[in-house]
Amino acid sequence: AFVGYTASDLGLGGWSRAVSLAGKAEDSMRNGMRCTSSLLQRAMARCSSVCPHPPRRSSLLSSSQDPSQKLYSRQRLADPLSPLAIRKFSCPPPQRSLGTSSVPCSHSIEDAQHAMKINDLETCVKILSELSSQEKFALDPQAQSMLCTSLIWLDRRDKAEQAIANAVSRGVWKHAMQRPLKFFPELESAPFPDASKFPEVQEGLQVMQSMGEQLLEEMQTDVFLCKAHTEAAEGLQDPGGGLWTYTKVNTTGLFEVNFPSVRRFLLRLQKQTKLRVVGAGVSTIYPGCNIRPHCGPSNRCWDVHLGISVPEPTSCYLNVAGESRGWKEGELLLFDDSYEHSVVHRGKLPRTILDVIIVHPMLQDRSFSLSEI
Repeated sequence: AFVGYTASDLGLGGWSRAVSLAGKAEDSMRNGMRCTSSLLQRAMARCSSVCPHPPRRSSLLSSSQDPSQKLYSRQRLADPLSPLAIRKFSCPPPQRSLGTSSVPCSHSIEDAQHAMKINDLETCVKILSELSSQEKFALDPQAQSMLCTSLIWLDRRDKAEQAIANAVSRGVWKHAMQRPLKFFPELESAPFPDASKFPEVQEGLQVMQSMGEQLLEEMQTDVFLCKAHTEAAEGLQDPGGGLWTYTKVNTTGLFEVNFPSVRRFLLRLQKQTKLRVVGAGVSTIYPGCNIRPHCGPSNRCWDVHLGISVPEPTSCYLNVAGESRGWKEGELLLFDDSYEHSVVHRGKLPRTILDVIIVHPMLQDRSFSLSEI
């Protein structure tokens, strides 16, 4: 990663390629993997081809157009590699820190997302506070939702409530507890929607309930035999707590191999009901895991949870907009995840549910994918 950043610091042709190599190395290191020697060799080779005799850093920094500024806003320098880079080039790349007053830095939503993902909440709040001084970000649900959530996670409730109130007063959202990254005010909803107000949803849930009861034992067998669980990457868990895994079952081939019963369930559900299923996943929360308060990406969809394995119904529960409900095996739980919600697990055994994402009933005649929601 250090070599890649050095290449970008040259500021000459091939900058975008160096950025790409640095990004790959950074991703590898962030995911806990050792940066491969081949990747470093490629980065070094690129450096040599771009500039065998690099210019002095002072001449680069004098330019008003410094394309490497974006890199420094996501600085991830690996000190042990510094001597290698110094030997390769006549001058080492500058050590810049995010947010220092001496270096102009152009932040972006992506920078804040990265900081939030790695639980660097102070940096996330700082970036979003700076962005919020611009009108387009002050009215952007994504920026404001991330800012409010980060403040809540930092236990700065007073500042979070103030930020939420300001956003609601500006029309970013209509409800203080409903703060999705994409908000469509015309859609009617509630933390736990009343399915009886939407006949197609009520009918679909009844069919889903009966099918779930029939397939429950088979689902339990599939889930516990499946080795494809991957740890959720959203960074929503309390740091240092228990494990949370979420395996998407709507990815091509995944559920066909590992979850045949879930595949049959989803296919039958879409054939026999008017529910628009746009995604699904198997979620397992292990003892000691608490999912921090957050809001979903959009209010265009609802979540339906089917309890697969809930050995301790009273020890693990979902809280949506201040109201708590638990799961039960073979039973459904409908909620709108665009409202602030969290999960607490105080039991001693894992809890597993099937999460089915359906399109909001007021949008049943619209055609779009989950990524567009």
